[in-house]
Amino acid sequence: MMTSFIPHFPETAASGRKSAGALRPLSPGIRRALSTVLLTLSLSVLGILLPAGAAPVQAMHNGKTVIVLDPGHGGSDIGANYAPYVEKAMTLCTAIYLYQELSQYDNVEVYLTRTEDKDVSLAERVDFAHSVNADFLLSLHFNAVGTGEVKSGSMILPSAFGSLYSQECSYGLLNLQQLSAIGLKSHGFWTRLGRTGADYFGIIRRSTNYNMPAVITEHCFLDNENDRKFLAQPDSYQKLAHADATALAQYLHLQSTALGVNYSGYARPVIQTPPAGVPVLINPIP
Repeated sequence: MMTSFIPHFPETAASGRKSAGALRPLSPGIRRALSTVLLTLSLSVLGILLPAGAAPVQAMHNGKTVIVLDPGHGGSDIGANYAPYVEKAMTLCTAIYLYQELSQYDNVEVYLTRTEDKDVSLAERVDFAHSVNADFLLSLHFNAVGTGEVKSGSMILPSAFGSLYSQECSYGLLNLQQLSAIGLKSHGFWTRLGRTGADYFGIIRRSTNYNMPAVITEHCFLDNENDRKFLAQPDSYQKLAHADATALAQYLHLQSTALGVNYSGYARPVIQTPPAGVPVLINPIP
């Protein structure tokens, strides 16, 4: 039985593309100490021993499917901040539950790019996934607009290029379906190119260079009232993790003796690949 842990980290709004809300400022030392205590508590309460991550290791597939979970942000990079929610804590909590569920599948190795509240560069995250021969890298995030524009729901950020786009959107459609089933609106797939014509998002761009399937899942908007109602549920993070785990199991054709599920013959959706380099927006679910 999983124990609920709701990571609400008091923080002040920070500069960056994800920032909203405000609280009375705390000193940097207090914020670091509080973050460390709460994240350590989340691990000890769940009783999970997690692989270290963010350091190259010698990996052997041995016929196993390798999944790398990337809890977005961490350390000085707090991510989206809308009181009382702070993204860096939420992504790690979701990743912990997701790790726990995926570990119950047969012939699967699961790694995390971070297991504590610390800075890990985008390059380190992707390079670690590559070092363990990851079959799939899932980067976990939450969103916030911070401009007064009201948005809600989930979106998938895949590569804009070739076969990776098709693979990642095939998984993404499954992920959006599972997230919709727990009450989150779907915003479909979003791709974005940088000034050089490569993928804009660093996680996706570097994974594409390795020809490694990777997706960023933005689970919901912290500054949306309906999404916050969902997050206020005591089991919201377990629900998000279960949705992600089911989508990964379906896409990667996993089975679990412990859970009594078998997706080995699951028919994955086929997504047509657009012309290479063309940013597209697809809304597969109304």
